[in-house]
Amino acid sequence: MDDEKRSTPPADETAAANTADNQTITISQGELDEIKKQRDEYLNGWKRAQADYQNLLKETAKERQETAGYVLIDLLKEFLPAHNHLKLALKQTPAENKKSDWLVGIEQIKKELDAMLAKWGVKEIKTNGAPFDPAKHEAIGKRQAENQTPGTIIEEAAAGYQLADQTIIPAKVIVAEELEI
Repeated sequence: MDDEKRSTPPADETAAANTADNQTITISQGELDEIKKQRDEYLNGWKRAQADYQNLLKETAKERQETAGYVLIDLLKEFLPAHNHLKLALKQTPAENKKSDWLVGIEQIKKELDAMLAKWGVKEIKTNGAPFDPAKHEAIGKRQAENQTPGTIIEEAAAGYQLADQTIIPAKVIVAEELEI
């Protein structure tokens, strides 16, 4: 008969549970509802804490990526003027030195630097023939030019660079102005 008591389901108003030492504890439905409510509160709190933790991980990763971007931009601002000087020096090479081994080596170094910049997503800003854009270009002069629309870039004095859509160094340009007749 003891076995029958244990296998009988609890009444609607009470609930029974076995403890570790096989003692039966009886609680009212109200107490059971209160325990379930508390359980649900703890579960929901845990879920919120998990969501907060996941959001923190995402936010931290985003901040790290932004910081790395700022570091890259600062590094590029220091490096790109030297790259520009190398380009200008190679343009000024005397014709008799064009085939020399040392110049071929220097040109190879420039190609490797260009490949590295491309890998990082750095692009040279288009200038000659492009419309002047103050977000990408710095006008260092104006000149009258035939067959050029006013506000069009007619000469590049120094190359400019951008990373994605952000201008790192604006291109220094000369812009066409309206012809005076």
